[in-house]
Amino acid sequence: MGAALAASVSTLSLSHAAFAQTSAPLGQAAIWRGFDLRAVTLSSPLREPARISPMLIEGSMPTVGAVEDLPAQSTTPAQPADSATSGPASEAPVRLNTTGRDIILSAPLRDGAFLLGEVGFQLKADDSIQVETRSLLAALQPVIASERLALLQNALAGTGYAPIEQLAALGYPIRYDPTMISLAIAIPAEFRSAKDLSLRRFEDPTTGEFYAPANFSGYINFRSFADYIWNGNDKGFQSPTALIDSAMRYKGVVLENEATLRFDAGSQRTFTREATRFVYDDRKNYVRYAAGDLLTSGRGFSGSPQIAGLSATRIYSIVDPLRYVQPRGDRSFTLTRPSTVDAIINGQSVRRIRLEPGVYNIRDFPFVQGTNNVQFNIEDDAGGRQTIEFSQFFDRTLLAAGLSEFSVQAGVLNPFDGGARDYQLNRPAASGWYRRGMSDVLTLGGNFNMQKDGATVGVEATLATALGILGTDVAFSKINDIGTGFAANVGLQKTFGGSLTTARSISASVEYRSPNFANPGALTVENRIAWNLSAAYAQPLGERQFLSFSGNYGITRGAFRNEKSARLTYGYSINSRLSLTVDATYDDRDLFGEEYGVRASLLVRFGPRSTAVAEVDSRTKRARVGYQTSRGEGVGSWTASGDVDVGEDDVGFNGGFNYTANRAEVGFNHTTVYELNGRNTESQRSSVRVGTALVFADGKFGLSRPIYDSFAMVAPHKSLDGAAVYIDPREGYYTAKSGALGPAVEPNIAAYIRRTLTYDVPNAPVGYDLGTASAKISPPYRGGYLITAGSDYSVTALGTLIGVNGAPISLLAGKATEIGVDNPKTLTIFTNRTGKFGASGMRPGRWLIDMPTEPPTSIEIEIPADSLGVVRLGEVRLGEPQ
Repeated sequence: MGAALAASVSTLSLSHAAFAQTSAPLGQAAIWRGFDLRAVTLSSPLREPARISPMLIEGSMPTVGAVEDLPAQSTTPAQPADSATSGPASEAPVRLNTTGRDIILSAPLRDGAFLLGEVGFQLKADDSIQVETRSLLAALQPVIASERLALLQNALAGTGYAPIEQLAALGYPIRYDPTMISLAIAIPAEFRSAKDLSLRRFEDPTTGEFYAPANFSGYINFRSFADYIWNGNDKGFQSPTALIDSAMRYKGVVLENEATLRFDAGSQRTFTREATRFVYDDRKNYVRYAAGDLLTSGRGFSGSPQIAGLSATRIYSIVDPLRYVQPRGDRSFTLTRPSTVDAIINGQSVRRIRLEPGVYNIRDFPFVQGTNNVQFNIEDDAGGRQTIEFSQFFDRTLLAAGLSEFSVQAGVLNPFDGGARDYQLNRPAASGWYRRGMSDVLTLGGNFNMQKDGATVGVEATLATALGILGTDVAFSKINDIGTGFAANVGLQKTFGGSLTTARSISASVEYRSPNFANPGALTVENRIAWNLSAAYAQPLGERQFLSFSGNYGITRGAFRNEKSARLTYGYSINSRLSLTVDATYDDRDLFGEEYGVRASLLVRFGPRSTAVAEVDSRTKRARVGYQTSRGEGVGSWTASGDVDVGEDDVGFNGGFNYTANRAEVGFNHTTVYELNGRNTESQRSSVRVGTALVFADGKFGLSRPIYDSFAMVAPHKSLDGAAVYIDPREGYYTAKSGALGPAVEPNIAAYIRRTLTYDVPNAPVGYDLGTASAKISPPYRGGYLITAGSDYSVTALGTLIGVNGAPISLLAGKATEIGVDNPKTLTIFTNRTGKFGASGMRPGRWLIDMPTEPPTSIEIEIPADSLGVVRLGEVRLGEPQ
């Protein structure tokens, strides 16, 4: 807008938050819950528009200071012409803008029940409405098709504001909605871009700002245990042992170590390094690179050797666990009216959702293994109904079309031998595998294992068919001093139905190994079983019972007898507390002969945290009765268990107790074996386990429970004077607490799983501003966070603004800006009708308060040093006009 136009338009802006918190209708007044347009002192057109605070609109101030509520207005209000309700014919049309001049406002733009964003608009003196085109296009960009957006941009090119009549002519009718105090737009279905709609229940919070992980962080876990033997030749304390694993991360590169420390003076080796490696995750390409003692993985028959060297791996469940990589069964449908959609899979409703008109791509189906029957029941507001049905085959080993996973590693063999790594530099080795989704029903792959003495190479395939899921592996080997070999298997899995009472599954496989098939590194080979055939079947018997059967038949070579085994399992949920399981087994193996057995187990639930079990096994001729229980959550929680195990010759007594402390995990176990024939204690052992960790992030250290992947430290700001910080406090428990041993540490954070970490300081000074008291994190692999609870900006200032004429500055929004500091902070302050204000997020020092009075005025205030919580300023008198 030009200067001449700007000079003629008074500006006023209502904040998005204000609208979001206001749901009552205007009634018969242009009043926002006590806020009257005609009672507002409008800001200068050359200054930044003032924004009305939610606490003015709601008629209240922060609870830390008593500020009187805004009085309700009695002025006869107005309604917009297109939304006002009709009254008696004798009544004159009500006005929306009674100021006699144009007003600039902002309001949420709503698409049905959905908020698209905040859009600026002009409320003209004649009550007409013009919408700011820049913010309108930004709000519409995510929801309308790209070609439609381009057409709208061309039509509105060169216009700062567009009348709602022009927008309606372009196909985008907009009206003012007094019930929501917002702008409402109706977008035709054919104008909309396709939206992805997930049928899964998890949330994927990809929006918003995430807290940055520490540049340099790490931890050292100590899981120590010590035993005491009460009788026998080894009576006394046994040598304590500590399992040590550590990780340090610097700007994306992780150094990992594993080791064992034995406190045994008589041992030749008290410290054993087991593995060391560097790890880097390329999140753009979803590849994990490693160097050092590798964690190898193999597929099919190829196996995976122990290698020291380099590796590159893409397994989505590791580098992007929230990514859904199986075939999604994508489908699309178009809604021309607001509708309710009920998604039903295998007879069960998985999600019911309200949708506005548009095109929707259904993604992330929660399929079960096998065949899935999918049904969408759609009902619009007019009562119209339609049904979409289709079937989809699913297998968790399938990859979506175009996606690939792989792992490849190369280096030298480094087997663990004699308590240390043996780096065999003269024995190079490489192994790996690759899989790719060729289509949504076919995934192909290959694998290999190559060493100095030979190699194994294989291929694999997974195919979804109407018969079920077919999978096959084929491999060839050639090993020095052994010869060439061949191996293959074919498997079929089929699931019928999908509900709890009808789901049945069947599986079968056939495997063959030639006499000389082997993996590299084998010195000899004895493939005693040539063919192995297996099958399994399971199905429910009503709602409370199930039955399953599995069998195996091995055809052997030479003089060995063929091997057979079978298992029949019956389960019965008697009621909500009692469950019975019975297993009948049969085995006929060449080395052990025929064996039969029946095992019965009765599970009793004593509430959600306690269970008991009684079982008897005819094959081992033993019976057991056990009980376990748990209490609490987070710090202070514990579990306890105990059982009595009775055999033909002895009785065993076993018990355990585990406790979760703030800085450690503690466990105690005791086992006793009592010999019945000799009537004496055969053995008795007590064990104590303690797990703790030393953690650090960007120079801050602390003790913690063992870290399992990533962690977060929350330290109190110095202004809190050592008050304790609690992580995730709720309903009487918390997961960590700060104190003399360092910040509070959350040790259970999984890499690449986004979450919001909450914290609180119950003993903070009254009125202390903790800010959001939460941190949204997207943790990297082995990452650490250092989060500070509180800040210098923790002061809430209360006072009353008095103008140069001695009258309160009422119903006005201004600014408070720091003076004499680098990167000064600016806050928006608001006054109520009596001039009272509350400003949160200030810190000790000098601040300049600017108020857009006519003419504008300002005053300098000072928050005293060492101020905490609430600071009452009393009357603050503005100076002379600027």
